[in-house]
Amino acid sequence: MLRATAILLAALTAAAPAAAVNVVIDYTYAPSFFSESTTNGQQARAAVEAAADYFTEILDDDFVSMQKPDDYISSANGGADVSYSWNWESFFTNPTTGLETSFNNPTYAEDEYRIYVGARSLSGSTLGRGGPGGYRSSGGGSYYFQWQLDEINQIGEEFEMLLDNRSQGAGDFGRWGGALTFNTGTNWHYDHNTLPPSSSYNDLFSVALHELGHAIGLGASDEWSALVSGSTFLGSASYAANGNVYPSVIPGHWAGNTMSTVFGGTASQEAAMDPNITTGTRKLWTTLDAAGLTDIGWEVVEPVLALAGDYNLDGVVDAADYTVWRDNFGTPQAIGSYAEWSSNYGATSAATGVSVPEPSAVALLALACLAGATRRN
Repeated sequence: MLRATAILLAALTAAAPAAAVNVVIDYTYAPSFFSESTTNGQQARAAVEAAADYFTEILDDDFVSMQKPDDYISSANGGADVSYSWNWESFFTNPTTGLETSFNNPTYAEDEYRIYVGARSLSGSTLGRGGPGGYRSSGGGSYYFQWQLDEINQIGEEFEMLLDNRSQGAGDFGRWGGALTFNTGTNWHYDHNTLPPSSSYNDLFSVALHELGHAIGLGASDEWSALVSGSTFLGSASYAANGNVYPSVIPGHWAGNTMSTVFGGTASQEAAMDPNITTGTRKLWTTLDAAGLTDIGWEVVEPVLALAGDYNLDGVVDAADYTVWRDNFGTPQAIGSYAEWSSNYGATSAATGVSVPEPSAVALLALACLAGATRRN
């Protein structure tokens, strides 16, 4: 489906203090695509970081730091020490080479969720790929008494929970981070602060938002797969966000043309995590996408409106926003206040009035996830 959108990035930017999780973009494996010496490279960095900042604002989980445990040492067997040690390895698909890259016994800081970004040629019409990283762990040593083995097993179980989901609890997503890559063969609209992309360019910010969605588990994690039955996603939050209907899915995504509303607003939009985006348009995070995050275990908070009184997120405070406030007044979905709306009536965001034209003969281009990126052994 060819689709136009007039939703503005400026209206979606959250103004609240940073939440607990900090999505960190790492350019260690980034090629010239992200070069700081070129305008395109600078704008590409800014677009990806804006998408990462958005998730930092809406994800409210607390992540413990990740590192291997101290070696277990006991001298209770008559003087001779017994010891046991653990090791682990984080790995991911290198965004520039497409090959596996790994780190031996890395440390990830408290609340850090590290994303390695890069670019390379991708096949067909694929614009990008993203997914969470994986891990491998091992341990070895000696013991003499059952109580020593019990202590070793307890440490080992806690270590595995740390690696598997940042000690978030059963069924909740949590990893050390992941990776995403962009297609170097695409005509990109790099500047996330300007709209619209022209009809022959693809919006980098939209693709970054989508691929980061995969990197934090949507469509690319055990927690997601556990809720998929055939072509249906059985998450309760997604059910409610989809009008009390379980949403349809295809591998790694909502089904094509799945509609929702912009998260934190009321404007209708195709879900960010369906598999396609129309050239020359921008897609933002939607209520259904946010509900999917809730279903896989994230604590999600709504973004704060950057333009006070703009309750439908269209970049202007007008009568339509009054209608949104009035219709939700006194309900659990209540938003803002009459005083806020009236005092800001007529205000506009910097990008107000910019709309995305309906593309003519423009192909839908595919978005992808890194299948199997969470494997571990």
